[in-house]
Amino acid sequence: MYWGELVLAVALAWTVDRYGVMRALLPDERPVTLAIWVFMLIGAGITILHFPSWGIDALRDAAIWYYALFYLVGANLARDEALADRVWRLLSVFWILAMVWGTVDLGAELAFGKRLSEYGPLISWRGLPILHNTTYELVQNMALGAVIVLNRGLHPGRVSRWRWFLQPVAVVALAMVVFSHGRGVKVALAAAMLAVVCLRLAPGNAMRLASRSMALTLVAAAGCVLAFLAAEDAFLKATRLDRFAQISERAGTAEFRKIWWTNLADAVLAKNPAFGLGFGQSLNVYNPYLKGNERDPWPSRSPHNFNITVFARMGVVGGVLWSAVLLFGLGGLFRRVWKGRWRGQPYDAGRREEIAFWLMMLVMTWVNSSFGVLMEGPALGIWFWFALGFSLRRAASAGRSAVSPASTNMVLRPAHQTV
Repeated sequence: MYWGELVLAVALAWTVDRYGVMRALLPDERPVTLAIWVFMLIGAGITILHFPSWGIDALRDAAIWYYALFYLVGANLARDEALADRVWRLLSVFWILAMVWGTVDLGAELAFGKRLSEYGPLISWRGLPILHNTTYELVQNMALGAVIVLNRGLHPGRVSRWRWFLQPVAVVALAMVVFSHGRGVKVALAAAMLAVVCLRLAPGNAMRLASRSMALTLVAAAGCVLAFLAAEDAFLKATRLDRFAQISERAGTAEFRKIWWTNLADAVLAKNPAFGLGFGQSLNVYNPYLKGNERDPWPSRSPHNFNITVFARMGVVGGVLWSAVLLFGLGGLFRRVWKGRWRGQPYDAGRREEIAFWLMMLVMTWVNSSFGVLMEGPALGIWFWFALGFSLRRAASAGRSAVSPASTNMVLRPAHQTV
């Protein structure tokens, strides 16, 4: 039992208890909800088929579809405007804390050669410190925390008194993203910024997040060009952008991934194009670089790309359903922010900014997970599906709704101000 599964069980129990079975399992947003349910049912069928052969490994790999249950949790939690407002503010604070902690943690590595998260008590069965992280989800959350700090329309009011400290940290955090090791998180941030910058062209009043993202992008681009012209080799090495050169060369992790993904595609088309290779088998057997890795205590089981993992394990059917989730989910969210209204009623300025942030978070998570295994476990898997449900439900209200009657019965004190 992993902590992610425990959280999922408790969250689903709370959701069903609060809203009843039918409302909990069938929230609004019918196209994306239908796509997600079919995705999960197909995944469940494939898992059941392969469980007799692979046992617990099949269940572990099945997280790529059953973590989608967090979509239901997010969508139902956001039904209550007052409770959802509190959750949004609380998550904003945690993103800001992640920004501060990540900046200190990575800064310690630059200064002393070892991160703070490498110290502390060890998890005995894992052999890693309790504060261990894979860096890439931490760097992503640092960037998102910086976005919140640098946009006053997003962060909680109490944060304003700490702007003198948090804004310089936010700038340093964004710089650390640029100079971080992972390619995926850089591409993810660029894609997320581009998605929000496009909203600068949307009808209606200009969005603060879109305007500031465009200004930040232009300033960062100009600074990178000047640094590149001044010292090309040093700039590429410092920002780790020289790793992108491996894509056109037969070397490094680019070649490692290309061979793996090609072999997986060939195997799926040869064995079961419709429903893929199933759950349980370690996919490292399709990568010659990882020969024998399946016997390691913690083998590299997945091809470092969530989209490829879905296709490999669930075939063309799973890949099409996952594409539908992205189209109706992320595409639908972008469309609503672009229009700036819900059922003819304009969004409150704060609500529209919040939805744009969720769009940025989802795009960044998806792209970042296209370079790693982050969405195949709780690190980002929980948060992608939760955010998808939560944000779509938040986008189904203009932001001026009265506090729902149910919220008056909550133990949590309702928040009376709108976002």
